[in-house]
Amino acid sequence: MPNLRGARVEAGAEVSGRGNFYSNIFYSLAPPLKLAEILCLSGGEVSKLSIFTQKALAEEIEMKMLSVVVFLFLAQFALASCEERMDITRLKPEGEACQVDDECQTGLWCVNEVCGERNDIEWNQSDGDDAETDGDGAVDGDGAVDGDEEATDGDVPDSGITSISAGDSHTCAVVDGIAKCWGSNANGQLGDGTMANRAAPGDVIELSHSVKAVSSDGGTTGALLMSGVVKWWGAYSQGNPADPMYGERKDSSVPLEVIGGFGELITTFSMGSHHYCSVLRDGSAMCWGFNDFGQIGNGAYTAFWVPAKVSDLGDDEVKSISAGKSVVGARYDMKGAHTCAVLENGEMKCWGWNQYGQLGDGTTEPRGTPVPVVGLAGKASSVSVGPNYTCAVLDTGGCQCWGNGYQGQLGDGSETLMQLTPVYPEGLTEGVAAVSAGDRFACAVLGDGGVKCWGANESGQLGNDTTESSLVPVDVVGLSSGVKVVSVGGAHACALLENGVMKCWGANNYGQLGDGTQEERHTPVDVVF
Repeated sequence: MPNLRGARVEAGAEVSGRGNFYSNIFYSLAPPLKLAEILCLSGGEVSKLSIFTQKALAEEIEMKMLSVVVFLFLAQFALASCEERMDITRLKPEGEACQVDDECQTGLWCVNEVCGERNDIEWNQSDGDDAETDGDGAVDGDGAVDGDEEATDGDVPDSGITSISAGDSHTCAVVDGIAKCWGSNANGQLGDGTMANRAAPGDVIELSHSVKAVSSDGGTTGALLMSGVVKWWGAYSQGNPADPMYGERKDSSVPLEVIGGFGELITTFSMGSHHYCSVLRDGSAMCWGFNDFGQIGNGAYTAFWVPAKVSDLGDDEVKSISAGKSVVGARYDMKGAHTCAVLENGEMKCWGWNQYGQLGDGTTEPRGTPVPVVGLAGKASSVSVGPNYTCAVLDTGGCQCWGNGYQGQLGDGSETLMQLTPVYPEGLTEGVAAVSAGDRFACAVLGDGGVKCWGANESGQLGNDTTESSLVPVDVVGLSSGVKVVSVGGAHACALLENGVMKCWGANNYGQLGDGTQEERHTPVDVVF
């Protein structure tokens, strides 16, 4: 039986090179392939699919002039291929010995070398190393929250804040295992069951004390649970990845579970504005959501509402991944349409939209599969993807950025529209611990705990008590030391300090600073928990 998933990747490559004829054929085949993916993730049981999902996919294919009979035939054909590649009939049942998750039947995991359900087996998430800063919006395999959403490293004191994330106009944090959000709630991104804005932190409902990390962007929020499951809430218009398994397509003000992909637990995740990525326990990467420019990374150019494996990442495991950010508003634009990953060997690869050189491969060609970043002055330690630009921290302690720097967000003193290879922000050739790329501005945490920001500053988001933009890094007032992590959003930023205090600054029109007001702040203020 041919592998239709592989065929889908090849078809995606043809789409980019041969025009509308192949594009139309590929687009017509996409819905049955989507259905096959969903069936794969449900263990091949149609009964696990919502009636809405089956109906919506059938209607989608019918709109493209293919009969429902042909649609169902193609889906069945694809499912057979799915079963073949997953070896469903040969996987081990509950109670049998195992070495890895892939040996167990769908819905079972290999824990303590025995296949079983997650709730029936002791799954200790706290035995590993404590977290440390390492990238953008994700949790890596040893329990570290990467970059902006970073958290626990054993030194965070009594406040219990273990993860922070600044979205476009809202902010979230994990406090004692509880997810709390505040700011704009137009799409339900605060997860409190309402659509009302909040100027102070409020609990996300239905998550209890089980949250390990949060990631926010646009009108959507995601949370990684201690169990390795990811839940998301907020805007469907932003590409909410949970809805294919949850009936009606609409915004959700309560958390919905995302299928992790082939029975594997998620260890790292990153929220983009229109697509989403995760790293699994085996070190592979999966992405889902909008995919017009190849930002999913599997060679295709059609949206995926279930996780699809990123191809061409090589033999090394993925250390961290960052999905492109954008600004809230339009249903879709190209600002958040690229993705980057750091591998365990220090190599960095990017894929997706590349109009401004944001992939760092020395070209402006879009890429449907990962390509190496060229010109880095060392091995990459972490990455943060902003709207049409990218920044990375190197193992040398330096920070480099590339892509669109029209408002100084590259920090090198220029206002270039197109930077095809990495450059240093002024003065940051060493001593950088982490970087976070936001909308037209970025911030870095230094090795001494200080914070510097650069780029746009119309709302005081650089934190230097002015509203004048800066083409080079400037000091954030009051944060010369003691900062553990920084997270940059649309026009505001937040920092977690070693003493357990969380501070935010910049735009506050929706209460996203969490100080109980809607006053714009040009220097950091305490979040009021």
